[in-house]
Order: sequence, then C-alpha cells, then structure tokens
Amino acid sequence: MAVAGGRNETLKERVEHDGANMSVTLVGLQEGDVFKYFKLWKPVYKVIPKGRTSVARLTIGYEKLNENVPDPNDYVDFMVSIVKDVDAHITKA
Repeated sequence: MAVAGGRNETLKERVEHDGANMSVTLVGLQEGDVFKYFKLWKPVYKVIPKGRTSVARLTIGYEKLNENVPDPNDYVDFMVSIVKDVDAHITKA
C-alpha cells in the first residue's frame, strides 16, 4: 500500500530490473487503484552516475482512460518521495 495525494492506494505490478542501464521499471498489471484513471501504467526509475554522485530520472508511461483524467502529479510526488527516502538511507550509511 502507498499514499498518493493523501489517499491509501494499492497496485499490483511486475518489477523489471535492468542492471546495465541502472533502471527499474514497474509494470502495472491492471489491478489496483491507479487503473481507475489509467489504461496503462509504467513508472521507471533510472540512476545516472555523475562523478561521485548520481542523479535519479523518474518517468511514467501512462494512458488516461479519458481526457477528463488529470495528469498523474500525485504519483510523481510519490515517486520523488521514494527516491528521497532511498537517498536518506544511503547517505546515512
């Protein structure tokens, strides 16, 4: 369960790891709250080394059920919070 936009939500997903490209793709499996709004859901986390640090690139592939569905800003905010949590954990070590 995750919190997006103040709502508790669930999502069933398949995780695809790509070590060569330092990315993780989460493929939504048509089960969960996000599919109330979207036909397709595919967020990607990619790490890009920059000298002694790294940059995280976050993207979401999605298809809205209709034109009245808002852009997935709440989900982008959730993805950013995950990256911040990982960063805080890593920099503590």
